[in-house]
Formats: sequence, C-alpha cells, structure tokens
Amino acid sequence: MCERSWRRGLDFEAVSQAMLRDLRGTRSQVAFSRRLKYKSNVAYLWESGRRWPTAVVTLAAAERVGRPVREHLRRFLNTEPSWLHDDAPMAELVPRVLQHLKGKTPIQPLARRTGLSRFAISRWLKGVGEPRLPEFLQLI
Repeated sequence: MCERSWRRGLDFEAVSQAMLRDLRGTRSQVAFSRRLKYKSNVAYLWESGRRWPTAVVTLAAAERVGRPVREHLRRFLNTEPSWLHDDAPMAELVPRVLQHLKGKTPIQPLARRTGLSRFAISRWLKGVGEPRLPEFLQLI
C-alpha cells in the first residue's frame, strides 16, 4: 500500500478520540474535565468529536495526568534534541517538534501529502497558530 492511500485510510479523528479516552483513563469525563481545570464537560466534547483540543492543550493534559511528554517525545523522535531538555512551555514545544520532523522538506509537498493547508502548516511551524489534535497527528 502506498503512503498516500495509507494516510487516506487512517481516520485521524478516531485516533484522536482514542488518545483522549486513553488520557482520561478510568476517570469519568466530568472528573477528567475538572482535573484539567475546565468548568464544563470538555472531555465529552472532545471524545464525541464535537470539538478538538489543540496539540498544546493535549500535551498539557497528558502532563497533568502524569504522562512524561518530553520522555515520550524523546522516544518518538529517537534523538535528544537540545530544545527538548529545556523547560520551554508546551506552546513552544509543539512548533519545535513540527520543525524537527519537517527537516528540510518544503511546506508545499507536506501540504499535498497531508491534505492540509500550506498556510496553516506555515503558521503552525512558526508557532503563530496551533493545530488541533487530529491535524497535528495527520501532520506528524
């Protein structure tokens, strides 16, 4: 199966929902939302696909429930970039991960392969905008 058909067959929203359910664990949706300091039941909205958290919010939620995000990124990237060692906030971490994964690949081919807007990808790489979780997963 070629890369393009594989990517088209992968449902990034379903993967996002599964990730969010896994982060919640055995907690109720309400308890998970409260743990993340939301007054509404945001976990229901995320898990039902009515709304999506940004990648930054998702990584911060993972940290909040005790998942060592930087350690997981180290294993995912299979390297120890210097920027991963500092205590930069999650808002700076996401663009750094995306820039690292992008390498020297131009934005246009990334946009073509993923079906995402080249303008959105450019904003995410600069840290000006934030990708929602399904878009983040699609890009990586």
